[in-house]
Amino acid sequence: MTRRNRQSHRTIVRLPLEALTILAPSITPLHRAMISDGFALQGSSSIHRSPHGTMTARLVYRPSPRASTVQSIVITVRNIVLDSQALPEPETVRAF
Repeated sequence: MTRRNRQSHRTIVRLPLEALTILAPSITPLHRAMISDGFALQGSSSIHRSPHGTMTARLVYRPSPRASTVQSIVITVRNIVLDSQALPEPETVRAF
């Protein structure tokens, strides 16, 4: 018999963009540099909670509409521990 593949069962923590904007500087030091270079944090950014209690942040940055280049930069930070009081009451959704 083979072992059954186990799924990670991570959950997406639904946060509004305003909350992600407040948390982003504490997650990555690159946030301030991205903002000063004319990039904006996008609503497609998310935070995922693992069953072990750690979190993964996926921060998506796009340039302002008046920029000549069209590119997205995605920064993924794994195994972060955020203070539960720093997070507002989230609506969690199971990710498959």
